[in-house]
Amino acid sequence: MSNCAYTIYPEKKLVIESYSENFSLEVLKELKNKEYNDDKFNKDYDIIVDFTKVNMTIENLHIKIMSFLQENKDKEGKGKRAFVTKNPEQVTGIMLFSNIVKQHLPINVEIFSTYEAAFEWLHIDDEDLLNKLKH
Repeated sequence: MSNCAYTIYPEKKLVIESYSENFSLEVLKELKNKEYNDDKFNKDYDIIVDFTKVNMTIENLHIKIMSFLQENKDKEGKGKRAFVTKNPEQVTGIMLFSNIVKQHLPINVEIFSTYEAAFEWLHIDDEDLLNKLKH
């Protein structure tokens, strides 16, 4: 699992997922299945998804991802999803995905260009964690 990772912060009711290089359905499935089976995972935690190092290719990927999430909707709670991006291609891909998600799952999705903005939206006040993520 070299191009994806997650960390769970139970005290903050937060999961941080990070992806790099080429994002694919297989990469997502690998990470999410491991995450779903983690004893510390809670489906109602908020999730920050770091896409800043991902090479986005759209090619109907958002539809495949939505299908996977619908198959696992009992493992997806009502927590917020904050996507952190750094370029227009990532924003476009996440916008397509979030529009589909909002129609089918009770997930609130927003897109941010900084961790600071994502933390603010999620009401997380942790300067140490923020600095760790930025480096």
